[in-house]
Amino acid sequence: MNIKKEFDLASHGSEFTFINNLLRPISNSRTSLNLEDDVACVEVRDGYDLITSSDALISGVHFLEDASGSVVARRLVASNASDIIAKGGEIAGCLMVFARDPSWSDAWLVEFANALKQALEAFEMQLWGGDTVSSPTGMVSLTINGWVPQGKLIRRNGAQIGDDVYVTGCIGDAYLGLKAAIDNRDCPTRPAYEAPFPPLKWAPHLLEVASASLDVSDGLAADLDHICRASNVAMRLDALKIPLSDVGRRYAGQFDDDQGVIDLITGGDDYQVAFCASADLRLDIEMRARDTGVQVTRIGEVVEAEDVTMADFYGEGVNKIGLERRGYSHF
Repeated sequence: MNIKKEFDLASHGSEFTFINNLLRPISNSRTSLNLEDDVACVEVRDGYDLITSSDALISGVHFLEDASGSVVARRLVASNASDIIAKGGEIAGCLMVFARDPSWSDAWLVEFANALKQALEAFEMQLWGGDTVSSPTGMVSLTINGWVPQGKLIRRNGAQIGDDVYVTGCIGDAYLGLKAAIDNRDCPTRPAYEAPFPPLKWAPHLLEVASASLDVSDGLAADLDHICRASNVAMRLDALKIPLSDVGRRYAGQFDDDQGVIDLITGGDDYQVAFCASADLRLDIEMRARDTGVQVTRIGEVVEAEDVTMADFYGEGVNKIGLERRGYSHF
């Protein structure tokens, strides 16, 4: 059931009306204590480690300044869920910090709350509590918590020489979706940016096959570099095997050089999972991908680091693609 669109925050009072009328109905009453206290109370699970991650989205940086409440809510939940999924974790709940932008109307808040409810349900996540404030610039942040079997957390530093390198889903659609959103035009890739959906079904299978993993948020090139540095290895990747959508292939095909592919692997915001796994597990991974319906593509291998720990992409033959910018960076 959607929250009533005719709800008028201004006529009802303050931030507490926002909490009581829009957030309390979508929180888990047992853990959030009905949002009546300043804490959440979480029952500890025997045999599991609690894993936690935090990400913030800022207006004009992580979403367009005129983005709808729905877009902000869906990007908020997906970008945070992606961190837990990439570690093979089971998502539990989250704490939200909500800093209201002066331009966010009461109707915007209602749209945000409705989309937040739907996104939380889609990722089987509970809202435990948080904080609400006003700010000159809008910002929303989640601290997300999940469970992973004790001692089984998949880190970035486990890649081994000879491992295969995989990525889920399609790469670059979010980059193209953002371009479409900026231009305010229809494009099949806009949902990849405005309503991303990380591969939730793949999380438990990562625990069985992956030696290292992370989510693709800064850009495929930059994020694979993170694994290389943490594991003290390098990667040799086949750019022709990078999974692209039809729109992505058409975009890349417009260029006479590698620039189109470079844009797609450095654009960021894909919220897919990149991981390494033993070559002995290829058939097992293919079967798991087929059983779950998750697109999983082998794009290269882990090799010994000679000069630098970096992921190198190769096009036709031995043509190495030069990347001046590896991906998104806040600084």
